[in-house]
Amino acid sequence: MSDQGRQVTSAQMADAVTSGIGGTRGVLDSSIPTAVFLVVYIATSSNLAVSIWSALGAGVLVVALRLVRREPLRQILFGFGGVAISALLAAWTGEARDFFIWGILVNVVYGAVFAISALIGRPVVGYAAGAFTGDLSSWTGHGPARRAAMVSTWIWAGLFWLRVAVQLPLYLLGLVGPLGATRLAMGFPLFLLAGYLSYRFMQAPLAEVALLKKQDEELADSRVENPVSTREDGEPG
Repeated sequence: MSDQGRQVTSAQMADAVTSGIGGTRGVLDSSIPTAVFLVVYIATSSNLAVSIWSALGAGVLVVALRLVRREPLRQILFGFGGVAISALLAAWTGEARDFFIWGILVNVVYGAVFAISALIGRPVVGYAAGAFTGDLSSWTGHGPARRAAMVSTWIWAGLFWLRVAVQLPLYLLGLVGPLGATRLAMGFPLFLLAGYLSYRFMQAPLAEVALLKKQDEELADSRVENPVSTREDGEPG
């Protein structure tokens, strides 16, 4: 199947929607250093410096692996960039909980963007799926596809705000262990779940949009190949 109208899988849907933070690969890459930070912090009885350097070391190893496999540089930079910013903030403040504040802020921004896009009738998920299929805007004129995009966008907005609602109180209380654990539990697995739900809502409407567009193109081609003769001006009816 050509790029235009190709089907989107649940993983690809999640990747398209989260492309601004490196896609699902970027989310996964940032989860590994986060897990290392949490484990080392607990194992060393809250030694922040060792935990930060361990997380950065894990991030560098992930980057090296991705480079060896010649994977997209953008995803690599987004994944490691988040880890580097988190490490810098924790080192600057001397507070282990600040390793997680960057992720919370990113969720606030994404939650706001997705919610606003739905409220103004320009659902982000629709455009993300459209960009992936190679047809950015045909779905906007198709009622079922537009409704599916709205529902899917609210699912993603809910995911981001749920992460904020759970993690921000833990951050404010300084509960580093629970904060790190919930960050991991609400990371990659929830992104895949949201991608799957979006895929289920969007799959059939997008396929219908692609079919209708194909039919319109075939009809237009047939008219070009077999033009209908028109009467000359002044010819009697």
